[in-house]
Amino acid sequence: MFNTDYKIHALGLLLSADCLSERYHPLIGYRDALISGLADLGCKTKNDAAALSDEELRGIGLRDDATVRLLRRFFTIYDPSPAKFREIDKLTSNEDERAAYRELYCLPGVKFVRARLYFLSGFRT
Repeated sequence: MFNTDYKIHALGLLLSADCLSERYHPLIGYRDALISGLADLGCKTKNDAAALSDEELRGIGLRDDATVRLLRRFFTIYDPSPAKFREIDKLTSNEDERAAYRELYCLPGVKFVRARLYFLSGFRT
């Protein structure tokens, strides 16, 4: 399985309108407070932050429980589904191709058709 435990400073990029569906746009205004607040709490990675209590997350500036729940969902939106990887085994013909597709599937929003287009264009990672 691939490491999807990105570093906290990546929130600067991930919490932007270009990277998010509208559902997560309310988090954009918290971006700077989250990065500095999570770092102050000793969080280096997404998994460190996800392990914090709701109270700790509210303590770094999230206004209510709904915003805390939204952040927790945000932490997992870039994690590939295990079902994606089972699909790869059915739709690929050799181990080199499987390895490339597994890596491409870790990109947000990439499913088999897009992974195939990337793969056929020469992208493997």
